[in-house]
Amino acid sequence: MIIPDKIKIGARDIRVCQVDHLSDDEARWGDYCARTGTIRIEAGIPDDMKEGVFWHEVLEALDDIYNLKLSHHRLSVLAVAFHQVLKDNAFFKSS
Repeated sequence: MIIPDKIKIGARDIRVCQVDHLSDDEARWGDYCARTGTIRIEAGIPDDMKEGVFWHEVLEALDDIYNLKLSHHRLSVLAVAFHQVLKDNAFFKSS
Protein backbone atom coordinates (compact mmCIF):
# COMPACT_ATOMS: atom_id res chain seq x y z
CA MET A 1 0.00 0.00 0.00
CA ILE A 2 1.22 3.47 -0.80
CA ILE A 3 0.47 5.95 1.98
CA PRO A 4 -1.33 8.88 0.31
CA ASP A 5 -0.32 12.52 0.74
CA LYS A 6 -3.91 13.40 1.64
CA ILE A 7 -7.20 11.72 2.41
CA LYS A 8 -10.72 13.16 2.46
CA ILE A 9 -12.72 12.39 5.59
CA GLY A 10 -16.19 13.89 5.65
CA ALA A 11 -15.84 17.47 4.43
CA ARG A 12 -12.18 17.69 5.49
CA ASP A 13 -9.07 17.21 3.44
CA ILE A 14 -6.53 15.66 5.79
CA ARG A 15 -2.87 16.05 4.87
CA VAL A 16 -0.67 12.99 5.50
CA CYS A 17 3.04 13.50 6.18
CA GLN A 18 5.85 11.10 6.91
CA VAL A 19 8.31 12.75 9.27
CA ASP A 20 11.63 11.83 10.81
CA HIS A 21 11.77 11.63 14.60
CA LEU A 22 8.10 12.24 15.29
CA SER A 23 8.53 11.96 19.04
CA ASP A 24 10.99 11.11 21.79
CA ASP A 25 8.44 8.49 22.85
CA GLU A 26 9.62 5.38 20.98
CA ALA A 27 6.12 3.87 21.17
CA ARG A 28 4.54 6.83 19.34
CA TRP A 29 4.59 6.24 15.60
CA GLY A 30 1.86 8.62 14.45
CA ASP A 31 -0.56 11.33 15.39
CA TYR A 32 -3.58 13.24 14.14
CA CYS A 33 -4.02 16.97 14.72
CA ALA A 34 -7.61 18.14 14.35
CA ARG A 35 -6.59 21.80 14.41
CA THR A 36 -4.28 21.53 11.38
CA GLY A 37 -6.02 18.60 9.69
CA THR A 38 -2.80 16.62 9.57
CA ILE A 39 -1.81 13.00 10.08
CA ARG A 40 1.89 12.48 10.78
CA ILE A 41 3.60 9.09 10.53
CA GLU A 42 7.12 8.22 11.66
CA ALA A 43 9.16 7.82 8.46
CA GLY A 44 11.71 5.42 9.95
CA ILE A 45 9.42 2.48 10.70
CA PRO A 46 8.84 -0.52 8.38
CA ASP A 47 6.19 -0.16 5.65
CA ASP A 48 3.75 -2.66 7.21
CA MET A 49 3.87 -0.66 10.45
CA LYS A 50 3.31 2.59 8.52
CA GLU A 51 0.16 1.10 7.02
CA GLY A 52 -1.16 0.14 10.44
CA VAL A 53 -0.32 3.56 11.86
CA PHE A 54 -2.01 5.24 8.88
CA TRP A 55 -5.28 3.35 9.48
CA HIS A 56 -5.08 4.03 13.22
CA GLU A 57 -4.74 7.77 12.59
CA VAL A 58 -7.54 7.70 9.99
CA LEU A 59 -9.78 6.21 12.67
CA GLU A 60 -8.58 8.90 15.11
CA ALA A 61 -9.70 11.51 12.55
CA LEU A 62 -13.05 9.76 12.01
CA ASP A 63 -13.56 9.63 15.76
CA ASP A 64 -12.85 13.36 16.05
CA ILE A 65 -14.77 14.55 12.97
CA TYR A 66 -17.88 12.50 13.70
CA ASN A 67 -17.63 12.80 17.51
CA LEU A 68 -17.80 9.02 17.96
CA LYS A 69 -16.15 9.07 21.39
CA LEU A 70 -14.40 5.72 20.93
CA SER A 71 -12.00 4.70 23.66
CA HIS A 72 -8.39 4.58 22.51
CA HIS A 73 -8.37 0.82 23.12
CA ARG A 74 -11.40 0.23 20.87
CA LEU A 75 -10.01 2.53 18.21
CA SER A 76 -6.69 0.66 18.27
CA VAL A 77 -8.39 -2.73 17.97
CA LEU A 78 -10.55 -1.49 15.08
CA ALA A 79 -7.49 -0.12 13.28
CA VAL A 80 -5.62 -3.44 13.52
CA ALA A 81 -8.70 -5.41 12.46
CA PHE A 82 -9.50 -3.07 9.56
CA HIS A 83 -5.90 -3.19 8.32
CA GLN A 84 -5.92 -7.00 8.49
CA VAL A 85 -9.19 -7.29 6.54
CA LEU A 86 -7.91 -4.97 3.81
CA LYS A 87 -4.58 -6.81 3.47
CA ASP A 88 -5.97 -10.35 3.64
CA ASN A 89 -8.65 -9.61 1.07
CA ALA A 90 -6.33 -7.88 -1.41
CA PHE A 91 -8.02 -4.49 -1.36
CA PHE A 92 -4.59 -3.06 -2.08
CA LYS A 93 -1.17 -4.36 -2.99
CA SER A 94 1.64 -4.17 -0.46
CA SER A 95 4.46 -1.85 -1.41
